[in-house]
Amino acid sequence: MDGALGESVTARQRQSRRRASTPTGALERAAPDPPNAHSVGSRLLVETMRATNAAPSWVDAEWSRWASDTDDGSIVICSAPGKVLLTGGYLILDRHYSGVVVSTSSRMTCRLGSIRPGSHTDTVVVLLAPQLASEPFLWKVSDRGPHDMFAVNGPDNPFVINTVAICLSVLRDLLRPDAFRQCLGAGLVIHSQGDPEFYSDIDEHGVAKSKTGLGSSAAVVSALVGCMFRYFGALESGSTTAKPEFADSDWMNICHRTAQLCHSAAQGKVGSGFDVSAAFFGSQVYRRLSSEVLSRLLGPSMTPALVASSLLDGTLWDMESSPVEIPALVTLVLADIRGGSSTPGMVRQVLQWRAACPQEANSMWASIALLNDKVRALFVKLSDLAKVDFSAYRRDVNACAEPCPEEWAATEVGSVLADIRVTFEAIRRNMKAMGEQCSVGIEPDSQTMLLDKTMSVPGVLCAGVPGAGGYDAAFALCLGEHGTARARLASLWSSWPGSTVTMLPATIVSRGLTFL
Repeated sequence: MDGALGESVTARQRQSRRRASTPTGALERAAPDPPNAHSVGSRLLVETMRATNAAPSWVDAEWSRWASDTDDGSIVICSAPGKVLLTGGYLILDRHYSGVVVSTSSRMTCRLGSIRPGSHTDTVVVLLAPQLASEPFLWKVSDRGPHDMFAVNGPDNPFVINTVAICLSVLRDLLRPDAFRQCLGAGLVIHSQGDPEFYSDIDEHGVAKSKTGLGSSAAVVSALVGCMFRYFGALESGSTTAKPEFADSDWMNICHRTAQLCHSAAQGKVGSGFDVSAAFFGSQVYRRLSSEVLSRLLGPSMTPALVASSLLDGTLWDMESSPVEIPALVTLVLADIRGGSSTPGMVRQVLQWRAACPQEANSMWASIALLNDKVRALFVKLSDLAKVDFSAYRRDVNACAEPCPEEWAATEVGSVLADIRVTFEAIRRNMKAMGEQCSVGIEPDSQTMLLDKTMSVPGVLCAGVPGAGGYDAAFALCLGEHGTARARLASLWSSWPGSTVTMLPATIVSRGLTFL
């Protein structure tokens, strides 16, 4: 690593990372402040992860083996939420369209500390990810530069290795050389763990065999990038580890852009980035980044220095997001369906159809976009009614949780709810028709049967397949404050033929990246 040795990172600079003492056998999760889609909370409440999600004993032993003593306060813990794309499936891949994405109570948590000096002859990165493998991942950081890493032990994991390598490369160019070297030291030890609802099938060793589609990859990338930026002192304006010319940069947005770059590199440059944006900033209306930005940054002609400077240039990063508010007394219920779909394959087929039949596809997308915009406007209208007279709003929503939807229009609140229901049904019809046109099971017949039955349950406002659709998930929005509709759905789904439908405990929590 080049660069003249300057003033070393002081103990006070290292203490500027959030102090956290965490039992190594049970990772903790941080619950952020009240919803604010574009800020990271400053006051954090801490919950212990569910006992069922405690790290296995080998993680405790490996952390003790590799990690330096924690008394210097250098351990960083960061969590990021999962996501559900309610509207905008497929359309969100095109910058002309936007989508509504909500962040969930399910969180992926990363803990990052320094490698104990003398633990290894090389500078290494150790990953303890019990839901990915029942042994540590070990990578060596090459002497040629921190962006050159290769596996020493354990299977390769593109999301983690790309994230660590890109972060180290970016931070190396933005930080003072002495500060970077001091922070990297003998290497990094990382423990990542997700809430159980990210995974639908766990083997006897605790390793996940399949996922539920809540965005675990985007969440772990976001939490890990957040950890690394905080650990290296590069997350607040006036960073004492940054080169002087970068000290007052917009570090949180640089951190978010880096996560988008890391996730795109691991995915092979597919996807719109809505899942990473939700992991950082919570529930939102999202319009994607121009696709050529990431393609260029991940191209062969880009040097680490050019990548770092591009991350500083906010004019290049034209994604748009704004907070979205799901109306009060409207709750999200999620189902994991043991079917399975290949989202990248489905996306490719839809885009191929759009390229081959542009007139038909663009007409259909324009119709769906109008319906998506209408849902968003109705959400705003419903939230406004709640603010005007919440007592009347509560009475009317609770009243709509029982009778058939034909009776909802008796009140203004009920009329808006009925309009939301009809609009979601139209979105479903159009999305299913699009799938039939391009031979993609966006809403397969088996899902249609489940969703229609779900819609018939009293108190259900609407139902659908999230994101790209397929066989592996469903959602419903339920009315009322008593949880009656949720209980009815639990009964319906648990008795579904073949026992293929499982209700997930995740709910909407409009909070993004959080530090402990």
